[in-house]
Amino acid sequence: NDGSDTEYKYIDAYSATHRVGQIAFRRIGSTQGTLTLKTNNGGLQDAFFIGSDGKVGIGTTAPSASCAKVQIEIDENTQVYNVAQNALTLRNSRDNADNKVNLAFMSNHATNVAGYVGMTFPNTGASTGSLVFATNSNGSDLAGRMTITLQGRVGIGTSSPTAGLSVLLADTGTLPDGDNIYAAEFLNNESTAGRSYGLAVQGGTDSNDRVCRFVTQAGAEALVIQGDKAVKM
Repeated sequence: NDGSDTEYKYIDAYSATHRVGQIAFRRIGSTQGTLTLKTNNGGLQDAFFIGSDGKVGIGTTAPSASCAKVQIEIDENTQVYNVAQNALTLRNSRDNADNKVNLAFMSNHATNVAGYVGMTFPNTGASTGSLVFATNSNGSDLAGRMTITLQGRVGIGTSSPTAGLSVLLADTGTLPDGDNIYAAEFLNNESTAGRSYGLAVQGGTDSNDRVCRFVTQAGAEALVIQGDKAVKM
């Protein structure tokens, strides 16, 4: 005790010759306190902190006021190919094809997961994977709704996009009556004249290319705009 309204208590951990870690308790006033776990890497350093308000800091002893519960702080400005450069790493230790590691979300009184963000690893022994966003529509329908593949393709409604962006709407009769059942809809609410554009498509250089292609569900071409500006219907 330093005689002030703040008091420290310590639990030290030693090897045969050195102090390797410490748990530090700090009393603030008569009812509040904090806890800090310290590790030794050439000197004691704060590794894990719990404030008097219950907020947790990893890599910091001062979680910001805007932090809900946990703040993880690193000092890196390089790309995160190396695990040591990540603020948070989730790992599945199994080495099976199609393994997954997810960050799941649940409501206060639910028994099932409401949604998750996760990675699916298609191959064993490789640092490759697809990013999956999943939601639960009725409490028992947890499924991936959007996928970013390891090639960078995006699938909405499909986990196997065949283009840069593939959108698949599977109407199972659950959509509200009166909804416009389009796979995709583009709306520009810009009211300034000359700035309200709907959709821009660029591609194609000659008659062998397709700038735009509309196909019926049966696979028949309804409208084709070629790279030489020719239009076929």
